[in-house]
Amino acid sequence: MHTWQSLLLNGNDCFDSHNWIEAERYYLKAIELLDSLKESHRDESLLYAWICGYHNLSELYKQQGQITRSAQSLIVPHQYILQRLQNSESNEQTTLNAIKITLPPLLTLAKSFPLCDNCVAQLIKQTELLTPLPHTLH
Repeated sequence: MHTWQSLLLNGNDCFDSHNWIEAERYYLKAIELLDSLKESHRDESLLYAWICGYHNLSELYKQQGQITRSAQSLIVPHQYILQRLQNSESNEQTTLNAIKITLPPLLTLAKSFPLCDNCVAQLIKQTELLTPLPHTLH
């Protein structure tokens, strides 16, 4: 059985050689493995690796001109992180750090390829989560 690390590395090698089908297969296997591990182990590095797998998959689809699939590969982890933020049991700092990873690629994609106006407005509003609140002294 492959580890998620070797699956991502093999996917990257295939991506670099433009072997899109194999790269997609490796990325999807890594995501599937990481999906189960991140839930059972609650390790933030597994969460970040899971996000990375989706981002790699998004880039693969973008390289092939499959913008809808590329966007969906960015939206899946971003929505998961937003749900975690609403869940009081999750580590808030880890979740906020994860939003710093999931939100910028969505905003970049929205600049290059048209998304619906409402979606872009929601993404821009979510950038407030990235800005620390000013400290107020009383």
